[in-house]
Formats: sequence, C-alpha cells, structure tokens
Amino acid sequence: TTKGVLLPFWNAHSFLTTYAAADGWKPDLALFSGERKPDLGVNYLDKWIYSRLQSMIAGVHKQMEQYSLNEVVPELLKFLDELTNWYIRLSRRRFWSEGKELTADTKAAYETLYTVLVSFSKTFAPFAPFICEKIFQNLTNELNLQNASVHHQNADMPAENLRDAELEKQVAISRQVVELGRSIRAREKLRTRQPLQELKIISSNADMGSVATSFEELFKEELNIKSIVFEGEESKYVDYQLKPNLKVLGPRLGKQLGAVMGGIAKIQKNGETEATVSKLRSGQSLELAGQSLGISDFMIVRRPKAAAAGFAMASEGEVTAALDTRLDEKLKKEGLAREVVNRIQALRKESDLHVSDRIVLGIDAGDSVREAIAEHEFYICKETLCKELIHKESTKSTFESNAFEYSQKVEIESHSCEIFLRVHK
Repeated sequence: TTKGVLLPFWNAHSFLTTYAAADGWKPDLALFSGERKPDLGVNYLDKWIYSRLQSMIAGVHKQMEQYSLNEVVPELLKFLDELTNWYIRLSRRRFWSEGKELTADTKAAYETLYTVLVSFSKTFAPFAPFICEKIFQNLTNELNLQNASVHHQNADMPAENLRDAELEKQVAISRQVVELGRSIRAREKLRTRQPLQELKIISSNADMGSVATSFEELFKEELNIKSIVFEGEESKYVDYQLKPNLKVLGPRLGKQLGAVMGGIAKIQKNGETEATVSKLRSGQSLELAGQSLGISDFMIVRRPKAAAAGFAMASEGEVTAALDTRLDEKLKKEGLAREVVNRIQALRKESDLHVSDRIVLGIDAGDSVREAIAEHEFYICKETLCKELIHKESTKSTFESNAFEYSQKVEIESHSCEIFLRVHK
C-alpha cells in the first residue's frame, strides 16, 4: 500500500536528501559503485543494517530462483520496516553536524544510509518500478551515470563477508524487548514520553543477560526508563506451559503423537511443568509414551505470574518484561517537560521552519508546567534548538506576544498553555 510501503520508502530517501543538503554531504562514484564501502566500524547500527541488507538480498535471490514470488515481498517489507522504524529512527541525531565539520560517525551514517537506499531501490525495482526509479534518480542525479535508470543496473548480490548473524540476532532480541515494553505502556495507558523508573528483563537464557547489558542505553532511550535490571531466575516471574513442537514431532511420531500429548497434559495436571522444563534445560531427555524427547521437541510458553505491586508484565518467546509503573513527582515533571518539547516540535513543523533554524521561545503557562520547564530547560532548549526561552509570568517586561511569528494554544496533561516562537536572528 502507499501508506505502509511506498510512503515510508519515500520518506527514508527524503530524510537523507534533506539532511545531506543541510550538511553539504554528497556521494561520489566510488561509494555508489561499491569500490569504496562505508566505515562500518564506527557505529554498530551501520554494521547491523548492512548485514541485514545482505541477508535480505540473499533471501530475495533464493526465493526468486525458486519462483516463490509470494515469499519475496515479505522479505523486502521486513527490511523496509527495519530500515525506517529502527535504523533511521535510532540514527536520526547522527545525521546533522550543526554546521560543523562532519564527524566520523555522521559521515558513516550518511554513507551507510545512501548505499543501503541505492541497493534497496535496485532490489525493490521489479515490484515498485516507478517510485524506485524516481528515488534512484534523486540519489544519483549529480553522478552523471552513463546508465542512469535503476532498471539498467545489475542486481546487487549478497556480500557474505558483511553478514553478522550474531549481531542480527542480538538486535532482533533488543527489538523484541522494546516491543514488550511498549505493549505494557499501551496496556497501562502510560505514554512513551512519561519516564518510568525501572524495567526488568527476565529470561533463563544467558544470551538475554548479554543483550540487557549491551543494549542498556538503547532500552533506556527507547522506553524512557531510568534503570535496566536483568533477572535470570525466570520461574519467580512466570508460569510455564509445555506444548509439543508439532513441526518436529508430527512427521516423526505420526499416530503416536496423541499419546505424547496425553503425557504432556498429565505433567501439567500434576503440577510438574516447572520441574520438567528445568530437566529439559539441563540437557536431560524426557520419556513419554515410549519416546525419548529433548527440549527441541517442545515449545515452552510463558505466562506472567501476578506482578509485584507497582509492576506490569508481558511475555513473548523466551523474554518477559516487567515495568515499574509507579510515578513520583520528579518523574511527572520530566514527563511534562517532554510533552512541552513535543508541542514545540509540532509548532516548528506547522510553521514550516527549517530543521536547522534556531528559535526564541515564549511560554505562557501555569505553575506546574512552568516548574517542569525550569527544571528541564537545558533539555528543552537542546531538543528544540532554542537559543532563548522567555516565561510570560516571570519576565512580563520582555514578553510581548506580538514579537513572535508563530503561536499555538495547547493542552498538556490537562494544563492549558500557549507557546510562542520566532526564528532567532
């Protein structure tokens, strides 16, 4: 669909071209041709998206060679989601040098996104020929290519040496944790802009502990959490349910599968599920209906137990997340400040300000919002490119609403206030 596929692709290319123009960054023929690769050692996100690009291209070629065309598009759409909703969103702040010389990180971000978009436009072209042609033209129009059409390019082949299966796995787990956290917030009606104190990542899988440590700052930023705690004693937080892995056991056992399922039901009825799961995890086999079964023969489903007071939980696969939903005054004020930033950014967008425009802000608000702004003024000014912030009540002599170019009345957590802004000269 246009909204779900074409628009995100277009917006990804527009994001690159907008910030590249602001920073004066331009691609060269060596980068376009692949003669020179982006520096993938600066930021793990670049290495990850490049690895995912190779995996996606490999998957597309495999399905095309087997004439499984219905399997090709899901590969492409999954990658587009990863590119737009993960890579670009997490890398957004890397793409602007604020008028200074490009850092190694900013340069790597530009080069990575450029090469990924060019490659994706070539791979996606058979399925979306017109938008891929337009985007390819926009990305290459200054290179004076001899074969200027995306449909005249050779298909990219996967570079196996650039694939990192372990990194792809870790990022997939980190996304799973983030989605669990978001689902809890949605269920508990806690907006993402409201900071919370603690997230517990619960799993018996030791790899999860490594992910919790490696991606701690990511979880804090994505879920707006102050602290991350890993809990390996999963049984304290979840109840287990054993199910047969039908894809494995069905072909192997045939008619005997029913007897095995009866044995599983008996284990659960007798309250022996947790002990059985522990036995399977230790590498021991389970004898059921004359069959010797290992852990790969089962699916272990986790159901969160009653959460401790102040916590809400959700589980998926091998991961359970527990979110502290309690709010103190400090957290509430920080949440108000983040809402203020959101309203200012919306007014900037409605006022058609350029992404690099510095502004002067005026705020007309009650005590609660004004106190929140005062405590988080540095954060607000940094996020909104504000050079000067004026409170109407505290500086009546210097605050004149007609001195501002744009204004908007807004509601922030049932608090009425008015925001004024003008471009800083």
